[in-house]
Amino acid sequence: MIYLFEDRKDRMSLYLNENLGAYKDVLNTDRIIDVKLMELDLYIKTLKNLEVLVLHKSYSFIDQSIKPQNIKDIVRSLDKKFVLFSGGLKTAVVDDYEITINSGDFYNNLPKFLKYNQEEKDFNLHYLAFENEREVDLHQLKKFQNEAFKAILNFNTEQVHVGKLYKRIKNLSEEFLVSESFEAYKEKLNSLLMREKPVETQTVFNQLQKMIASYEIN
Repeated sequence: MIYLFEDRKDRMSLYLNENLGAYKDVLNTDRIIDVKLMELDLYIKTLKNLEVLVLHKSYSFIDQSIKPQNIKDIVRSLDKKFVLFSGGLKTAVVDDYEITINSGDFYNNLPKFLKYNQEEKDFNLHYLAFENEREVDLHQLKKFQNEAFKAILNFNTEQVHVGKLYKRIKNLSEEFLVSESFEAYKEKLNSLLMREKPVETQTVFNQLQKMIASYEIN
């Protein structure tokens, strides 16, 4: 369940209007944070089936000593996902469990994110942070690129067995390249990595660069 804590109900209604009813099985907008700081941990733990907590950065807490950081710390300690939105924020992915997002982007992307959740039963925050599938794919690709290149650079300094390196890159592709559009890409990459006679790391590096560049251009 996604719990949305928005004290500007007029803005929420303006953006979501009739869309709210269609997603009542995955989105709860009725709860308010009306407890003191010392009661906050217990309050959040009582949110039934909590998967994602979404908070307006300027939310008016009854206890003014409560800060968004307090909410985030509790949610993250529960291994649940946290979204902070505000008109003054730029959209940024912290990690798979946390994003900050501009209010306009949040409300524009929310119906798509809710529909994705209903269809896939998944709370992937990338579908909330980005406007379309291509932006989601490019984000996945950049994360894979950074980790794969880091692994290759570490290989050059640590001199681990090349087979271990290629297994690491293969695992990274499975971890980050989760969109269906990457299936052919991963198949081609794995055929290169899993050859009986290992290819040189420079060849793998060059091939990664070519594949990434070709995807970004298309």
